[in-house]
Amino acid sequence: VALTIIHQGKERTVNLTTRERAATYNASMSLTGEPEAENLGNQVIEGVTAQGRRTRQPVAAGAIGNERAFEVVNETWFSPDLRVMMMEKHSDPRSGDIVYRLTNVNRQDPDRSLFRVPKDYRVSPQLSPAFLPAAQ
Repeated sequence: VALTIIHQGKERTVNLTTRERAATYNASMSLTGEPEAENLGNQVIEGVTAQGRRTRQPVAAGAIGNERAFEVVNETWFSPDLRVMMMEKHSDPRSGDIVYRLTNVNRQDPDRSLFRVPKDYRVSPQLSPAFLPAAQ
């Protein structure tokens, strides 16, 4: 089940799986072939160089009650400079395609005014109760 969550103005979709289905899925992974990994080299995404990697996980016919063989493909693009995943593509015939992509990357310094103390800022001489001496 796909569940869309909106929190603090940001939308995120999460796939939920029942325990029974998760157990079937986990058991099926032990019946599959060895995953194949492939280096995809470098690619510029949103102006940032990212390193790509693709893994293919074959699932043999009949391994999980499936008539035909299929494969699960996961492609990731990671930026060593930003230490963040720039893009991920996951393709599984059982669940469809899922794509995550980091967008609107701005590597410029933020405006200096964001770090200036406002002119009307005042320091209050009153201490918080946490900083008052303990009563004797």
